[in-house]
Amino acid sequence: MVYGLNLEKMNAGRIFNLFCLYGNVVRVKFLKTKEGCAMVQMGDGLAVERVVSNLNNSLFFGSKMQLGFSKQAFLADVQSPYQLPDGTNSFQDFMGSKNNRSGHAWIRNRLLNLRGGINGLGKVRRG
Repeated sequence: MVYGLNLEKMNAGRIFNLFCLYGNVVRVKFLKTKEGCAMVQMGDGLAVERVVSNLNNSLFFGSKMQLGFSKQAFLADVQSPYQLPDGTNSFQDFMGSKNNRSGHAWIRNRLLNLRGGINGLGKVRRG
C-alpha cells in the first residue's frame, strides 16, 4: 500500500519507474475511495522489503509517501479503470514489461535510498 501520493503528479507509470529499481512490479492500482492511495503488487517478498525500506517516508513532488503492507497478496485485473487527473488509467499491468529490471545482476549493488525525495524536476535530493 502506498499512501500520501500527489495525484496531480503521480500515476501508475511513475510509480512503476520508482518501484522497479527494487524489484519487478506486477500491477499498480490507484484506489478511487481513498484519494492519494495506491496498491502495488511486486514480484516477490524481497522486492517488497526493499521498496519499503528504501522509499517509506520519502518526499515525492511535495508529498510524503508512506508505504505499508497490504492484506491482499495479489491485485486482480480492473476491467474499467477510472482516469487519473493526468488522463492516464488508474490501473496498469506491468507483468510482461521489458522495463522490469530486477532480474539483472547489477540490482544487488545499485539500490537507491531516496529518503531525501525527488523534486518536481525529477532531481534527487540528498536527505
